[in-house]
Amino acid sequence: MRDSTLYIGALASNNVNNIVNDTSKYDEYKEKVEHLEQEGIIRFYGFQNEVRPFYEKAHCIVLPSYHEGMSNVLLEAASTGRALITTYIPGCKEAVDEGINGYVCKVKSAKSLYRKMHQFIELTKKEREEMGKNGRRKMQAQFDKDKVVEKTVKAILS
Repeated sequence: MRDSTLYIGALASNNVNNIVNDTSKYDEYKEKVEHLEQEGIIRFYGFQNEVRPFYEKAHCIVLPSYHEGMSNVLLEAASTGRALITTYIPGCKEAVDEGINGYVCKVKSAKSLYRKMHQFIELTKKEREEMGKNGRRKMQAQFDKDKVVEKTVKAILS
């Protein structure tokens, strides 16, 4: 993933990327994060209990995970109307309809992640906003709590 960080910084050289992350493995990438902060490429906020302000400021949420259960980050982000970029793994790929509400990249591929981020950046403002709205609609249609509970109960009783 170290290479992905460099691609992300290079891609958004006119912007500062805000990163919110679990700090439990922070020591593994501490030097890289501190360097990117000093260069003005990122702002690292570590773990946050309240993530809504970060979603509100974002145009797109990027989660290049290697393994995941059903990702709350992606579900929450799409529910707030944000486009998604994530990896093609169980728990992440289900949240994205390719090109409709986001993009899916290859796992552990900085090049694939870069391409998907670049593809998103090349969209017009209207297209990016529509992608976020599509994500919100997808969450309402497929991941609404009442619908999920109803389907689960039906499956158990069948």
